[in-house]
Amino acid sequence: METPKDEAGQIIGWSLGGRSSDKRLEDLLNFPTTFTIKVILHTEHLSTFGAALQEEVSNEAWDTNNNLVVTKGSHSKSGKYTTLLLSFDAQNADVIYAVYAFVQTHPLTNYVL
Repeated sequence: METPKDEAGQIIGWSLGGRSSDKRLEDLLNFPTTFTIKVILHTEHLSTFGAALQEEVSNEAWDTNNNLVVTKGSHSKSGKYTTLLLSFDAQNADVIYAVYAFVQTHPLTNYVL
């Protein structure tokens, strides 16, 4: 899998900005590792997103050792949004990139941190 330049920065919450560098998760993490991605979505979409995530996990070759844990986090003050924490074992960076790409592009996802 070809990794875009500085893809790691977006995933782990920082950016190299204008500096020229090819940082990838492989350069920053030791594998295997446990990784967590925070997803914020409308509370009303929790069950639909959960079903889509489960379907994606079963259809994709994500090497998470069957260890994807979804934890429901806090609600916004209004209750409109809910945070989900997706924790999983990643044998290599491709697993993290695949999970991140799925949640980032899913139509029910509002934010990915």
